[in-house]
Amino acid sequence: MAITRYNEAVSAIEEVKGLGEMKTQINALELQVKSQQERIASLQDASIRMQEKSSDALASSREAQALAKGNTLEINSAITSMQEQMKALRKATTNPLGN
Repeated sequence: MAITRYNEAVSAIEEVKGLGEMKTQINALELQVKSQQERIASLQDASIRMQEKSSDALASSREAQALAKGNTLEINSAITSMQEQMKALRKATTNPLGN
C-alpha cells in the first residue's frame, strides 16, 4: 500500500511538472496571439488609410472630369460664336453688286 501511495505521489509530481511546461507553452502562444492581433490592427489601419486615399482620388478625378467637361462646353461655345461672327463679317464685307 505504501508503494502504491508513493507511485501515486510520483505520478502527481510528474503531472504538475508537465503542467509547468504547458503553462510555458500557453504563455508563448498568448504572446503569439497578441502579436498577431497587433499586426491585424496595424493592417486594418493601413487599409482604412488606403480607402481614404482612394476615396480622395476618386473625388479629385470626378472634379477634374467635371472641369474638363465645363471647359469643353465653354470652348465649343466660343468656337461657335467665332464662326457666327466670321460669317457675319464675311457677309458684311461682301459687295452685293459684285464690284
